[in-house]
Amino acid sequence: MPDYKDRPISKSLGERRADVKQFHERFELEKANYKKTNVQCIHGHFLPYKYSKLISDPNTIFVTWLRDPLERLASHYHFWQRDYNEETAGALRKKMMKESWSFEKFCFSEDVKNIYSQFLWSFPIEQFDFIGITEHFDSDAIYFANNFLKLDNIKIERSNVNPSKKKSYYSDSNFIKKLREFHSKDYELYNYALNQRAIRMRNS
Repeated sequence: MPDYKDRPISKSLGERRADVKQFHERFELEKANYKKTNVQCIHGHFLPYKYSKLISDPNTIFVTWLRDPLERLASHYHFWQRDYNEETAGALRKKMMKESWSFEKFCFSEDVKNIYSQFLWSFPIEQFDFIGITEHFDSDAIYFANNFLKLDNIKIERSNVNPSKKKSYYSDSNFIKKLREFHSKDYELYNYALNQRAIRMRNS
């Protein structure tokens, strides 16, 4: 079942958390509806705290994917420019486009600062059963399919790929250093995920 309606990045921090709290409080009703319709998977863009009451359910696994925070940030910026539709865009995206934000201004915006940390509000990263790394997408997707879904010979497909992207979006070492400091909380999460992946690979 897809869950993309929240559009959390399009909302203020207060609105985002208020929406998630409301859903969290009425979750038992939502859970009953999922059982009636035999929902087996919920995927999308949402704060995982929304479904945190399922943590104690032995039949539920929490999965996410992380990318190097700076590469994710750059991809975010270029996608918002490349696929802009004023009628459907959220408030932040409209503001960025109307004010013609530079890449640097976007990167140092408080609205997108430590976006992983914003999404993982009230949901410790240790609660995830699997964290895939985008830079190792093929091997991690195969590992997940084999070990969690018990599937073999899966076909790897990609979408929303920037056709003009080079190896990296960054070249200025001073700029990279400043951004890493600005998004330091997200790098703590990303490095945790990399460490978990290393452990997983050693044990596989």
